[in-house]
Amino acid sequence: MLKDLKADEPDVYWGIVTVIYMRCRQIDPYKLGIKRTFGLLIDELDEMLFHWYPERADAHETACSI
Repeated sequence: MLKDLKADEPDVYWGIVTVIYMRCRQIDPYKLGIKRTFGLLIDELDEMLFHWYPERADAHETACSI
């Protein structure tokens, strides 16, 4: 079902993935505020992705500028 959702409605799919990630990491956007939550998510994802894909320095630089 998730594979179909990713193909048919990628925005909905990635929204669900984000919510699941936030729940697993116990990130509460109501407690932290939207801007802080967004910054926290960007920082964590940037750290993971830059570790796995260091050749994508352009994406890392974009995350840092956000």
